[in-house]
Amino acid sequence: MKLHTKLAGLFAFSALATSVNATNLYQTPLTASDTGDYIIKINLSGIGAKALVQQISADQVSTLSADAGSKMVVASLDFEQAQKLASHAAVSYIEPDNYQSFYGAALPNEQLTEGFNLDEDDEYSDEFYASSLEILESLATTEHTPYGVSLVNADKVPEPAFANKTVCIIDSGLQVDHGDFDGLPVSGNHSDYSGFWNIDQVQHGTHVAGTIAAVENGRGVVGVIKNGNINVYVQKLSNGAPGNRIRISHEIEAMEVCANQGADVVSMSFGGATPYNALNEVIDRLSERGVLFVAAAGNHGRKVSQRICDRQPTPEAKYACENAHKAKHFPASYHNVMSVANINAKKQKASSSPINDAIEVAAPGTQVLSASAKSYEIFSLKVNNVAKAVAHIGNTSTDFPEGPMLGAACGAGICTDPGGTWFEGKACLYQFDFRNFDLTTPANNCAANGGTMLVMYPPIPGMGPIRGSFGSAFPFPIFSIGNSTALDLLNNPEKSMDLSFFTSHHKFLSGTSMATPHVSGVAAKVWSLNEQCTNRQIRKVLQHTANDLGTEGKDIQFGFGLVDTQAAHEYIQANGCDIPTPACPDAWYWNQAYNGGDRVTFEGDIYKAKWWSKRAGPADSGPWEKVGVCK
Repeated sequence: MKLHTKLAGLFAFSALATSVNATNLYQTPLTASDTGDYIIKINLSGIGAKALVQQISADQVSTLSADAGSKMVVASLDFEQAQKLASHAAVSYIEPDNYQSFYGAALPNEQLTEGFNLDEDDEYSDEFYASSLEILESLATTEHTPYGVSLVNADKVPEPAFANKTVCIIDSGLQVDHGDFDGLPVSGNHSDYSGFWNIDQVQHGTHVAGTIAAVENGRGVVGVIKNGNINVYVQKLSNGAPGNRIRISHEIEAMEVCANQGADVVSMSFGGATPYNALNEVIDRLSERGVLFVAAAGNHGRKVSQRICDRQPTPEAKYACENAHKAKHFPASYHNVMSVANINAKKQKASSSPINDAIEVAAPGTQVLSASAKSYEIFSLKVNNVAKAVAHIGNTSTDFPEGPMLGAACGAGICTDPGGTWFEGKACLYQFDFRNFDLTTPANNCAANGGTMLVMYPPIPGMGPIRGSFGSAFPFPIFSIGNSTALDLLNNPEKSMDLSFFTSHHKFLSGTSMATPHVSGVAAKVWSLNEQCTNRQIRKVLQHTANDLGTEGKDIQFGFGLVDTQAAHEYIQANGCDIPTPACPDAWYWNQAYNGGDRVTFEGDIYKAKWWSKRAGPADSGPWEKVGVCK
């Protein structure tokens, strides 16, 4: 229920006061809320705070957090009311309770048409699809270790002897009846806005959980921790509604629940481009309580087509378009969160992974195999008994006959001399034109010439089947095969082919969403084996022992590098939880508490804390003394 009328009395005096504009807060412009709700941080010692709190009664708002000095609430306002309330002396800040989203891994059209490079994008190759098909078909009876688990060296350290650590997965839920989670200690939290935590309608959280903790049981896949000795707590954020959008206030509540349930590591594969002070503050507070936060950096890294940028109406818009892949996303880019980049099996940065100075570590996130919340049928194509990749992309009817086919193949979308049968008819091979995504003409041409199925393929050598949905208004099924398979059929029409189906409970996904649970799992595993360490020490050790990639040292593509479970564990066993004192300590952070003796870097100089302090900057003297220059 909207509260605009009920809250009208708030504004009788609010315009008379001046806002307390706290320093070091994110100065994000106040905009109209996606949801109609706003998050308000009230300074309880501020002028008029008591009257403000009394007027915002409990039945009109929800309280996110409260302590002796402040209160954070969510209230329904219109934009004009929010603007007026921002000027109230007791309001530290007011922000829209906007939506963020889970990070998907869609393949933009410009990736298909421009700059396709098999050295960088071989996850879209014909060869990859074919090998993936064989793996998926085998998982009903055999067990597979995904490449990411091996790449982070999770299989080179002992499994935890006890379930002494908890990973909280803030995501779309977890399909607990999936076989990969048999025997795993899992619990979660239901909510009125997301439904039951043990059902995953979005099919995102289950995949994430599988990477962290899929158990070793002779079938399916295994996770970074595979013996079940890890507590998994699931905080669900979406019930599968259109867009799968999630509110900032719900994210805050989820983090609070995770911490209250004893979470040591919180894994977050969602975000957006706008920072929110409310979200940052709760992360800071819970980090001080000992929680380690890990989040996806985003999938906006792929450069937009230059042609698209050139069409922007202003130079500013063109600049923003060309530099969108450098943007920081949140919560990953907050101070107390590990921001995770996506690399492929060759340890190369995925083209979709962003670049910015908040990137902290990298992990495998390209075509990661894990549990699927939903079982689904996969088309299996074999040419002379060799697996080939095929994608069903048009006319979603599923009553296609299965069985052997002769190698009839006609070019240019027109069948003239099929030379055999395919689905008891003729099939037309059509080289897809990336300048024209309309398949109506080739489909009609195929039908007019007696064809019963259109098989399209990309013109780029080595590229696999084209994915996506091209509609259903066609007279027959439309499939896609890879370029290499198409050339093989065109050159050898006598080859026998067989098309069948099998049911899979696993799938390959790409994105920083898939890289994040690798880091969450590594952190939990190393921490489980070294309980004496703190969250900040584990974070520092993961940075210190990462496999450096790209430019020497920390860089904007890979951060400190690929997380390494074995190197981190062996380092702690040999040296303890602390890393060597760096030449330049970490930069001073305004919302962190420092104890006497702590060192920070500030504006190129090194300072040492004389006593405990928080929010007192080194430039203000006080609790700090300058002890050197950062070199």
